[in-house]
Amino acid sequence: MSIEFDIEQDSQDIYYSRSVLSENKVPGMLSWLQKKGIVSSPEQGKRVLLVITISFFAVSMILFGRLFIGGGSDAPAELPLEFRLQQEQEGV
Repeated sequence: MSIEFDIEQDSQDIYYSRSVLSENKVPGMLSWLQKKGIVSSPEQGKRVLLVITISFFAVSMILFGRLFIGGGSDAPAELPLEFRLQQEQEGV
């Protein structure tokens, strides 16, 4: 198995970074927040995204904690009515 590169063809496809093209360096999410009017500066946008990230992380930790560790209640779960009636009929 061999790999060949066509140098002549690759030299035509040149990609420049944002700094060379002098484009706006604000990341996409921050510029979207500014366009929607949610924030007025990239610094505010960074704070908003940080708060959202921390909130989602905390909520996910709570939900996964309840899923794997339990609901935190030591009380037994109530049996469905049909199952309780069946047990009463059987005399258990």
